Amino acid sequence: MTTFYNQSAKRFYFDTPQTDKLQAFTLQHQTGMLTSATFTNTSTEPSKITMTLNGVDILFEYEVAAGTNEVLPFNIVLESGDIVYIKQSVANAVNVSLNGSVG
Repeated sequence: MTTFYNQSAKRFYFDTPQTDKLQAFTLQHQTGMLTSATFTNTSTEPSKITMTLNGVDILFEYEVAAGTNEVLPFNIVLESGDIVYIKQSVANAVNVSLNGSVG
């Protein structure tokens, strides 16, 4: 088990991602942990979410059913300079919140 001291809770991103890869956030001058993602699909059709850390997909085409709200837990260590990108397959379908800690 790893313990992080002097970490504070942080919402990294809260918005509706585009259908093209969008830079959700960049971690600057600190380290952190991505701990969860909340997906709320307000559309009448499913949409797929892809999240990328730097150049690696950490979540690939995860399907969020129409009209659902899902929380996915993560345990991803973030280093200074890391960039998280996000996109969805259906325009304006899914609202996304990415949460974690920094310090």
